[in-house]
Amino acid sequence: MKRKKGETTIILENLDFAFSRSELAQINTLWLNEYKLRDIAKKIDRDENETFLALFHLSLKNDNRKTGNIKLKFSQIIG
Repeated sequence: MKRKKGETTIILENLDFAFSRSELAQINTLWLNEYKLRDIAKKIDRDENETFLALFHLSLKNDNRKTGNIKLKFSQIIG
């Protein structure tokens, strides 16, 4: 889709998208142990939106042949 000049907005520019492998592993473990999104964000000292995006990333990386896949549950997100 071609953008018209002057109509472009950069979104989410205030968020940090860089996560270490150990942070992602910790997020994965906490999520699978039924921690709420806000509690995970506090534990890893990250913005809730950044943490949600990391969870979303992990859910997209699921390998259906393996156990321990992330499934986004609204009860944990809204909490």
